[in-house]
Amino acid sequence: FYSKPINNALNLFNETRIKHSSFLIPELKEFNYFMKFVGIWKKEELLEQKKFLTNLPGIHSPTNIDVSRIKSITNLILISSLLTTVSGQDTINDKDNWLSFEGQVYPSFNGDNYRPQFKIRLNFNEKSALRLNTNFQRKVDYKEIYESGGQGVGSVDKISSMYQFSIGYEAQKKLANTLTYSGIEGVFGFGRNDEYGSRTDSLTYISNLNYNYKQPVQSLGVRLFMGGEYYIKPNIYIGTEFGLMLIKTTYQNRTYETIFDSSSSSSSVFVDTPKNSSSALLFSGLGVLRVGFIFK
Repeated sequence: FYSKPINNALNLFNETRIKHSSFLIPELKEFNYFMKFVGIWKKEELLEQKKFLTNLPGIHSPTNIDVSRIKSITNLILISSLLTTVSGQDTINDKDNWLSFEGQVYPSFNGDNYRPQFKIRLNFNEKSALRLNTNFQRKVDYKEIYESGGQGVGSVDKISSMYQFSIGYEAQKKLANTLTYSGIEGVFGFGRNDEYGSRTDSLTYISNLNYNYKQPVQSLGVRLFMGGEYYIKPNIYIGTEFGLMLIKTTYQNRTYETIFDSSSSSSSVFVDTPKNSSSALLFSGLGVLRVGFIFK
């Protein structure tokens, strides 16, 4: 309330003089209006709003107000339904850091060798995060080989497994309900390519022949990435990501053992194959769908 004439062209009150003046919030009597921000607002976004208000004609000295320091806060409760503004605070991060967990789904056309299935992300603050991706693949092929003109059955088991993980850094930028990021990560992996044959040489049935291949596999690489996500709710988001990866895969020494069984004894023959490696520069993550949940 004011104890001076009020210009009707600029205010909601008729031009009149109030002789007995009082203030709903004495601590804030210098302000004509309050603005209430509802929802998720980061400090940078509130600063942009403050700059915007400062540039409006007729607006002077906008500021954020800590409602916890207002002694007459109960007065605000009485008329909160009539006010359109109250000071806002940063609600997206009430802690110094927070944790998120997400699952990742890849479309059928994606043939990446490295396809993370789960990701854990630890935000240090509103602009940076540490991330850990994990991926485990295991493939088993089994076939039977029948004896030509007989009842014998041989079998071949091919087992391929690969466990990969990556550790990296994200630089983030939030825009309204969306977040974009970019960064770099190191990719590491290990696995095996094994094959076991029983009563066969893998092509034909041989009653007294067994064999096995055993070969460890390792991978090492670096990946540049960028992505984005949309927040359906403050703690649930969906997004996508793609990147460029340089990776080297090393196939270690492979052992080949053949075992000949007979009615009297059995014998084994071992053959070692030298290791080999290959390197590739690849696009990765095309078409991936990310679904995540934030723990605060």
